[in-house]
Amino acid sequence: MARSSRLESGFQDRLIESLKALFPGCMVFKMDQIQGLPDLLILYGEKWASLECKRSATAKKRPNQDYYVEKMNEMSYAAVRKIKRRY
Repeated sequence: MARSSRLESGFQDRLIESLKALFPGCMVFKMDQIQGLPDLLILYGEKWASLECKRSATAKKRPNQDYYVEKMNEMSYAAVRKIKRRY
């Protein structure tokens, strides 16, 4: 696995842990089957959100990401979340 993929995957895993602690009983799904869909779908009670994780603040967006993030944000909440490097 490439270093950039490990960074994003590790970030996603920590983010999922944080989300589950913040929203007990929530369900978090990794959504990587369709290009452009945000990475995570979070279901919590009657609410849901979708998050796109990027390996760095300068990482490029994939084709269709703006479309899906904007569409999902109109329905509930969707955003692009970038990894903050720790030194």
